[in-house]
Amino acid sequence: MLKKTPTMRITVHEALQHPWFKTEVIHENKEDDKLDEAVINSLRDFKGISKLKKAALNVLVRSLEPNQIEHLRQQFYKLDKDMSGLVNA
Repeated sequence: MLKKTPTMRITVHEALQHPWFKTEVIHENKEDDKLDEAVINSLRDFKGISKLKKAALNVLVRSLEPNQIEHLRQQFYKLDKDMSGLVNA
């Protein structure tokens, strides 16, 4: 894609087939597809709190351990079906 000569560049179709663009996730166990009930309940609770409390929780989240953040990230990916980076109600 970065070739100076246009005829030397790969096509759009070829570029989209490149592994860099693939976001395929392989699941070994269907149990992994289930959402953590505690995460769901926390999201429901978070929806109804004030902006000040949300800001305070944002500060607290920054003190989480990497493994805790990774667990939350995996739960988010399960909710983000369209891979938009947003979770719609």
